Amino acid sequence: MNQELTVSSGLPVYLYQEHLGNLFNRNRELIDSISLNYLCFDDQKEYFIHLMESFDQIDPSAPIKRQLESFLLDLFTKKGRPKQLKGEYSEINICKASKDRIYLVPGMQEEEAIRIKSENPKIKVCHAENIFEVLKPLPYEVELIKGKQYDLPQLFAPFAKGSKTLGIIDPYIFNSNGLANFKLLANKTVYEKISIKCNPPEKLTGKDGKPIKTTLFDQFIDELRGKGTDVQITYFEKIKHKERYVLYDEVQIYIPGGLDMFDSNGTFQNEGEGFYLIFKKRTISL
Repeated sequence: MNQELTVSSGLPVYLYQEHLGNLFNRNRELIDSISLNYLCFDDQKEYFIHLMESFDQIDPSAPIKRQLESFLLDLFTKKGRPKQLKGEYSEINICKASKDRIYLVPGMQEEEAIRIKSENPKIKVCHAENIFEVLKPLPYEVELIKGKQYDLPQLFAPFAKGSKTLGIIDPYIFNSNGLANFKLLANKTVYEKISIKCNPPEKLTGKDGKPIKTTLFDQFIDELRGKGTDVQITYFEKIKHKERYVLYDEVQIYIPGGLDMFDSNGTFQNEGEGFYLIFKKRTISL
């Protein structure tokens, strides 16, 4: 998400044909995934001439035509990114001028995608077979298996991209593994604001029954503030079970057992089965 996409101007026709001919089409997921990103067009706006020609190929009496036109034009208004082209107009040249160089052409055959990729190795061609590998739909799940290593920053990267905030809901974020993984996530970029909700440390005790020490946690918070990040910490009123989450501007990630369930190498340590990282559109506020 928050990637710069170059979407084929033929997208409306593709969505219309899928709507008519494929009972199990994934149009809604595709539309939702596109809306979480930025859409590129040329600064001369020739792209929109071709986009409107695509709409003209749809039955004017079909309700989906009006729905798609309203959605896409509104999305370009809100999340459009004009690009100055090198060379003549083409969607490939728009894509080359974008940051992420993702060319979304759902109706393209794989052979054509391979040809374009061979001629433009820096472009990632996104077609029907790999759309949801590149544009991960929400909700999205990753199964967690005890003893398996996970690179949390890499897993979270597509959802963290462009986020100005980072939120952590984890009662025991002070624990060594939890703190280590928090550091990995927080050091990926300089966030404008980091919000943490946890248990009050003065009410927590270690395995030895003594009050926990928060020296390393406090030092890291000072480091973040020294970089210009506004760090806000709030506490739960009662010490009881709380679900753990990592929050970005637009996505919330449920973490069973919290960041402490991954050791310093990213190995998941929770016992049992049926554990998943669950990525959803954000509804939680801090």
